[in-house]
Amino acid sequence: MSKYILIDLEDTITIHNYSNRLESVMLKWLEFNNVSNPLNVYNNSDFKNRSTRLKLLGITEKEYEKWYKNFNDVEFIEYLKKYENKKISIDSSAILFIEKCKIPLILVSNSSPKWVDFILKEYNLTDKFKYIFHRDYSVDDVKKPNHMVIDIIEKNINDKISKDSIVIGDSYSDYKFAQNCNLEFISMYNKFDNCKVCKDFNMLLDLINN
Repeated sequence: MSKYILIDLEDTITIHNYSNRLESVMLKWLEFNNVSNPLNVYNNSDFKNRSTRLKLLGITEKEYEKWYKNFNDVEFIEYLKKYENKKISIDSSAILFIEKCKIPLILVSNSSPKWVDFILKEYNLTDKFKYIFHRDYSVDDVKKPNHMVIDIIEKNINDKISKDSIVIGDSYSDYKFAQNCNLEFISMYNKFDNCKVCKDFNMLLDLINN
């Protein structure tokens, strides 16, 4: 059993210099699947729930499984375009944290595995992580905030994640993931109940290493 830091990628390590990150990807995904009026569909309350979403889109569960799989490619292409246009980057302070952190790092991201692998390789960060968690983009795949993410990680690293391990992220999903796993949560940039907040990676490095 060992202590680890489980850290998020998007809007934590990576900086997205544009608004509505998730919405932009979802709209591209709907366009990719030939949905007319994707913005109207996305803003429809029925789109938020899976059962009503299928009826809204007029597709079967089997068809939705295929749509869901291609989200991996759509998200990768969308993020790659943004990266090439200098709208996504990794700050030098985040790189320094990854290189200098005294506790082994595990990356836990719900993003496209293609994108995760690309951006880490681009910044020569892949080998800095003990393990990189990839979702498989099946309809019922395991992802944050599901506590079963921990089971998958432990199986792959052949070690148990101790209860003094720490989750670091920026979103409510990260916060709930930490709660579901009974782990401490440190938030980057945003305030959540009963947790520390770091405004930058220099502050986080001092907090973790001292």
